[in-house]
Amino acid sequence: MKRIIAMASLVALLWCGASVQAGDAENCKDHPLFSRMPNYEIYGCAATEFDAVAFPKPELKEWATPQDYSDIEGKVVAISYQLKQGATPASVLQIIRNYQNAIKNDGGVILGDYHGQLYPALPETASKYLGESPSGVNYERYTVMTLKKGDSEYWIYVCANEGDHDYMLLTVEKQEMKQEINVKK
Repeated sequence: MKRIIAMASLVALLWCGASVQAGDAENCKDHPLFSRMPNYEIYGCAATEFDAVAFPKPELKEWATPQDYSDIEGKVVAISYQLKQGATPASVLQIIRNYQNAIKNDGGVILGDYHGQLYPALPETASKYLGESPSGVNYERYTVMTLKKGDSEYWIYVCANEGDHDYMLLTVEKQEMKQEINVKK
């Protein structure tokens, strides 16, 4: 009898733990650097071992040419979050400030904080990862940050939209490409 009760308790515990993230998109999980905003679930995700994403140069206020961006190469992870049905949404500013404060508290740097009007469009190298979200690539506010953690350097976009109650996290862990092709002798 004790075994049955113990087994039933274990199953209930595992089921409850699994249901906490039950609304998350299949095969998606939070980035290891960040927790998520309360009341949000993962809508979609994308990742690649090596790519280049353009980040705006921090000293500029407008980005009209490719020279206005720096390509950061490395491992790319994009995660889209959407408000759970019936939950109270966080404001765009609240989402952005939470990520900025987390980065600053860990020794990172805020490179820019932009309204959609000032930041006319995300570069194609970033937007191709952001399409898997309710807002597509139309966000109201953006922030760009960097963080050095251990031996890794991360470049980060956080984009938020009040209308669709969603936000996007795009990270590039800067690294050299692993050379896999050799010239045969």
